[in-house]
Amino acid sequence: MEKMTSTERNDLRSLIRQRARLMKTEIKQRRLELMSDFERQLSANFSYDQDETWKGAHSIAEQAVKDAQVVIEERCRELQIRKEFAPTISMMWFGRGENAVKDRRTELRITAKARLDVLEAAAKTEIERISVDAQTNLVVDGLTSEAAQAFLEQMPSIETLLPALEVNQVQELMEKGDR
Repeated sequence: MEKMTSTERNDLRSLIRQRARLMKTEIKQRRLELMSDFERQLSANFSYDQDETWKGAHSIAEQAVKDAQVVIEERCRELQIRKEFAPTISMMWFGRGENAVKDRRTELRITAKARLDVLEAAAKTEIERISVDAQTNLVVDGLTSEAAQAFLEQMPSIETLLPALEVNQVQELMEKGDR
């Protein structure tokens, strides 16, 4: 395979950078779409009559409440409790579950945003990695000397730059007062 010309490499490098910028913009848009979908899920309200199983269960529960109310009313008559003071029983359908509670929605939003922060950062890092790898391949294609190729190999790894933490190392730092 023949080598690219310098102009071709420069054109491709420019195009790679433009694509990387576009992908980062698309990541921001995707994040907004994901958050919007999350908010839609969070605010969903389910009516008992939108599902046949729920509708049947609701009907059974309504009948049980009516039957229980009859028993309560009979006992109130026996105890001579006036109707306006008599206890009653009722049934409620909660169509939002725990998402009806503001604090729970806030907690879920915070967690969703934190997760999206991580996903967005990872996506941007991957875009940068792809861009740099492609640009590196373009540069390598134009390198002619062994010295230039050796220079390119000198970059340290991420693991070298930011090594893993060991618990005993952290404990030693705490004991020394170095945080």
